[in-house]
Amino acid sequence: MPVEVPFNQTEINEREKRIEQSLAKFKDLLATRFNQEELSKINTALNLMLEIHLPQKDRADGKPFIQHPLEVASKVIEIGDKLTPDLVISALLHDSIEDMPEVIFAKRANKKFPNHNYKLTINEYLKKNYLQIFRDWSFREIDQEYGSRVSYYLDNLTNHDFDSLTEELPGLSLEEKNALKNGLYADHVKDIIKDPDLCLLKYADFSSNIDLSSLAPESEKYLKLKRKYASVILIFIDQLKKIERNHQLFDRKEMIIADLKNVYEKQYKSSSNV
Repeated sequence: MPVEVPFNQTEINEREKRIEQSLAKFKDLLATRFNQEELSKINTALNLMLEIHLPQKDRADGKPFIQHPLEVASKVIEIGDKLTPDLVISALLHDSIEDMPEVIFAKRANKKFPNHNYKLTINEYLKKNYLQIFRDWSFREIDQEYGSRVSYYLDNLTNHDFDSLTEELPGLSLEEKNALKNGLYADHVKDIIKDPDLCLLKYADFSSNIDLSSLAPESEKYLKLKRKYASVILIFIDQLKKIERNHQLFDRKEMIIADLKNVYEKQYKSSSNV
């Protein structure tokens, strides 16, 4: 992934301040819901998340990347009806294997060879040819460190490498490849959110990603995300209408559906792909 390089000391200081404020707010929230033993486990995942995502380029809205997993984990804590440390850990690490599996792979390698300090750099060749190997071993490391439930959540939250798949398909135009990729993503989401825990985790992530208000209208990024998420908003609404009382989001489903409909009406309804 790209590395964010601040232009001057003022920018660096402001960035660090935003990160410190976000971390402090999140830790205060954690302390209201978990005991000391649970906090210790969650904090190990928090430290891993910081190691993985601090070097990443800022998000399109200009926020340091780590604010996204912190926001997702905070939302899980705030709206989940059956909250567990595993859900919070999974929220913190939900982008880790998809974006930066080399960091987790390197940690596993260091355990195997404690006299070495692996600093893996994945260039485009390695990404294309060995990404799945890094991901597979990262899942093993997560399973060992945090248990099978966290590994299960992350396995389902990690998007498949649809880019590489569509690149290899012959005879399709760029528009057709993008349509196929978006369709595969939509099918993936539709499948996983049948699980109440995954529905909570994915909604917490998705609700953050679908807000396009910080992007320039008609920009390439804006249009790309609009095409990607438009149909998935409707999938979420349809699934939430069907959930039963024991679901993680049952008590808040009407509010969530209303919020999704509002975003759809204001930012997505005009999409030619809907």
